[in-house]
Amino acid sequence: MINKITITDLDGVKKIAKGLTQSDHNVWISALDTDDQKDAEELRNLFNGRGIDYHVEFFYDFDDVDCSEQYAEKFKSKAPNKKHIANFIDFLKPYVDSKDYLNIGVNCFAGISRSTALAIMAWVMSGISTREALENVLQERWVAWPNLRILRLASELIGIDMVSPVKNWKKECEGKIHTPHNCWNM
Repeated sequence: MINKITITDLDGVKKIAKGLTQSDHNVWISALDTDDQKDAEELRNLFNGRGIDYHVEFFYDFDDVDCSEQYAEKFKSKAPNKKHIANFIDFLKPYVDSKDYLNIGVNCFAGISRSTALAIMAWVMSGISTREALENVLQERWVAWPNLRILRLASELIGIDMVSPVKNWKKECEGKIHTPHNCWNM
């Protein structure tokens, strides 16, 4: 059962990882560029030394908005695909299904797109609605702009629509500087 999800960028996780303990975070996941493998190994060593389970997948921040399937196919090894997302789901499933409260950490390069989409996915896996998950993410990371490709792939694998609520929220935000709730029609 998820208690809290921390979302940050690559620089932020490097700073906070040095002081984390297992009581702070039980698990951490990273979605990083293929060029960031050295950083991921550094994080793996930091987390493993503190008893924090760590999983990383390497892909660039291609989104369905700016990345057609043909484009993604051309850059297959660099675009998020079902296997990447299935690996995250498989890694997180025992944790979100647990009766124990846990804290998850998530990062990508900028802490805006890939990480926030994965945080939504984790919250939805724990049983809350996509809208509630998005609200939780926006409370944690107000600059969130979740990756719709990741959410589409996760929706297909989990069987819950995570795209429509986020797409609708993004549409409400068009032309606005958003803060956690200013784009919802409340």
